Amino acid sequence: MRTIVVDIDGKGDYISIADALEQASPFDVIMLKEGIYKESFSVNKPVEIVGSGENTIIAITNKNGLVCTSSHLVLKDLTLCSQSSGTQVLVNTEKGHLIVSKCVLDCSKGNIVISGKNTKLNMEKSIVKNSSCAGITLEKCSTGSIQTTEFYNNDCGISISDGGNPLIRDCTFFNNSIGININKLGEGFIDSCLFKNNDEGILVMEGSNPVIRSCQFEHNKTAALFEHASLGIIEDCFMKYCDVGVNISNGSNPILRSVEICSSGNYGLFFQERANGLVQGCVIAECSIGVKLINKANPLLRHVYISHCNRHGFVAAKDSEGLLEDCEISFCQGSGCQIDANSKTEIRNSRINYNRESGVFVSKQAGVVLVNCHINGNYLGVNVDKHSWFEIIRSQIVRSETTGVLINERAFGLLERSYICANLGDGIETLSGGEPVIRECSVSQNFAYGITLRNNSKVVLIGNYIKRNGLKSLNVEKNCEIVSLNNDLQDDEGFFKV
Repeated sequence: MRTIVVDIDGKGDYISIADALEQASPFDVIMLKEGIYKESFSVNKPVEIVGSGENTIIAITNKNGLVCTSSHLVLKDLTLCSQSSGTQVLVNTEKGHLIVSKCVLDCSKGNIVISGKNTKLNMEKSIVKNSSCAGITLEKCSTGSIQTTEFYNNDCGISISDGGNPLIRDCTFFNNSIGININKLGEGFIDSCLFKNNDEGILVMEGSNPVIRSCQFEHNKTAALFEHASLGIIEDCFMKYCDVGVNISNGSNPILRSVEICSSGNYGLFFQERANGLVQGCVIAECSIGVKLINKANPLLRHVYISHCNRHGFVAAKDSEGLLEDCEISFCQGSGCQIDANSKTEIRNSRINYNRESGVFVSKQAGVVLVNCHINGNYLGVNVDKHSWFEIIRSQIVRSETTGVLINERAFGLLERSYICANLGDGIETLSGGEPVIRECSVSQNFAYGITLRNNSKVVLIGNYIKRNGLKSLNVEKNCEIVSLNNDLQDDEGFFKV
């Protein structure tokens, strides 16, 4: 191995890189002095090209870029850019191993392409900027690692596709349209990176399946976007001041674990177009809406804490479903959970507390199942709107500022083995043809009536304890119907059984 010196001022062994490459032997080091080298050349032997810092500039004049077909090429301590007009590749590695260290890659007229099963890129301590497409493209099962590198002012910082699978660690992506685009069954492990001021921090598409771990996202329009049946894992990440934290759509099904999302302008999590997914152990706070589902979305949320949202904590809309287990939704300015028209959601073992509107609001022709839930301190506990349905089983609805359970026009459902206690209005109120079945519940210590029936409502009461309310146990208006069996009631004259 020898060192060959190239100096455009003629003070080295050669004045051009092409001449030095022609005479070099495998594993020689080509040392470049400062200057601008406007050249067209290819590399077909393993060598190192080492500059003298960012003022050592290789300006590629060939539209095909610097074509590397050797098993090994090192680029170090230099600036690489293009002098050719039109779309071109800056560096095209068709096989072998490309190593880039301490380089500035100005991709305004080209980019780096790593393509092929046996190709590999290792990059560190570099800058990739100004690409009108992707600064770096890894495709066709290429691999490698990109570490401690900055990507800015690119249309896309890194593109991974067709089975590409790199490690990306400790990198910074800012002011890009897309930080990292993973598509067409791409993979990748993205660790401890910062995404700031991008349109999309990470875009995952078309069946891709990356792992995104310990990353931070700030001031992006969308921190991470999953589309077109993509998968992936996001864990131990922090997202703040983004319009949307994670947007999941078109049948995608990722896993989110231990993710913290705060201060999103629109949604912390947004599931749409048949999206699924598992969200576990996450915190979502101070967003406009914590989690929103539309268009047949159906995720599972487990051990998720949603709080202090400017509107609602959780919204399911347009034929969506969703299952919440062991979650907490608290201190939102709107409802804790809002189930919109034609949607249905199941909520188990969860706490919905101190929200400014309803703890759970079930909109027209929607449905909800509540099992083992604690609904405490909301303006209204559970509000079931017109023509909707509900099942409330083994739950506590307590300390609402108004009514515990409000059943509106022609709504129907089952309230079973639950506690409706200490609400500042009625325990249960049924309006305009509502038809609940109330079985084995305790309705007590509410400040007004235990149960009120209004406007042609019908209720079936079986085995309930309805006592010690501020007014009567039952307040039944004209034209209402009640079927009562084995209930323990109290009115103004004392205790009696019906």
